[in-house]
Amino acid sequence: MPRLSASERSVAEAVLADPRVVRESTITELAGTSASAASTVARFCQRLGFDGYRQFRAAVIAALGYDDARLGEFDLGEGEIDAGDAPEEIAAKIAFQHLALSRAALLDADSVLVGVSSRGETRETLDVLRAARRAGATTVSITNATSSSLDDVSDVVLRSAVRESRLRSGATASRIAQLAIVDVLFVLVLRLDFPQLSESLRVTYDAVRSRRGDH
Repeated sequence: MPRLSASERSVAEAVLADPRVVRESTITELAGTSASAASTVARFCQRLGFDGYRQFRAAVIAALGYDDARLGEFDLGEGEIDAGDAPEEIAAKIAFQHLALSRAALLDADSVLVGVSSRGETRETLDVLRAARRAGATTVSITNATSSSLDDVSDVVLRSAVRESRLRSGATASRIAQLAIVDVLFVLVLRLDFPQLSESLRVTYDAVRSRRGDH
């Protein structure tokens, strides 16, 4: 992930704060939102590997649509590009990977990034953890592997110990075990500052309450 200039970082922060701004904005409008210039937005897109803002915008729109369809279940492991993917899915996955790398690059020494990979060799997860570590963040990984490339990019490695069935693909048992680890981490963090974090939980619950069937 290339280092961003201060003005390019402003563009990244605006996009990461609400990716929908890309869908709804021209390059000039995004420049205004991020207090930068249109040339800076174009340069930011090129740093992420796109030809320009039009291609970047199309990829982000595809990613937003893909996320909506998957109900937020899109993760880096599923972000691996497969030859059988449809073109719009490839664009969505590329955009998501770029946004994840951008977010990791904006972390600092007060940040912690957690990566999950059952076999510990998912390239996209490794890349994001490397970017976070370069930015000074503490990196934590969760894996079912006894030894893997995650060891080289993680400050802390949390391992599950699950034997997968040969009759079932997709590392289902490992995923369940890793979700249990994530749940434990969530509870431990919640206990650090329960009054403030419980209020955050209430606010976020209320924000989506109208989408639930129990309101």
